[in-house]
Amino acid sequence: MAQRCGCQHQRGEGKMIKSKAIISEKEESDGLRICVTTRIHDEFDFDIWWKDLAPQRELMEAYAVNKTIAWEDFRAAYERELEPKMAQIEALVKLAQELEREGRDVTLLCYEPSYHQCQREVIREKCLARDEKIWPEE
Repeated sequence: MAQRCGCQHQRGEGKMIKSKAIISEKEESDGLRICVTTRIHDEFDFDIWWKDLAPQRELMEAYAVNKTIAWEDFRAAYERELEPKMAQIEALVKLAQELEREGRDVTLLCYEPSYHQCQREVIREKCLARDEKIWPEE
């Protein structure tokens, strides 16, 4: 079942960036749906595949599929992967700010139902470091 924003906001007051599982039903309130997974499937419903923000396939498989590394190890390795990609995080923040002025949000998508202990949590923290209002607690 899709998570709903629950907000009654007007133009300029959106959540900006939200998060949900890629298998969740698409909703108008999602705004621009950005997939941040290493792989995509035909049944995924998204607008942009931002593959550069996805963890390397080997890292993702070690954490989520084979479960050979803990969350803390995944997080540290993924943060190292993101270090040279901070311009991508900046671009995501700017995109969300632009769309927010139009009254639209951005929804980041990956496999996990919650962004906690998922790459979206790390992306969230990097975005919040640039704009503390960009991604409120869900």
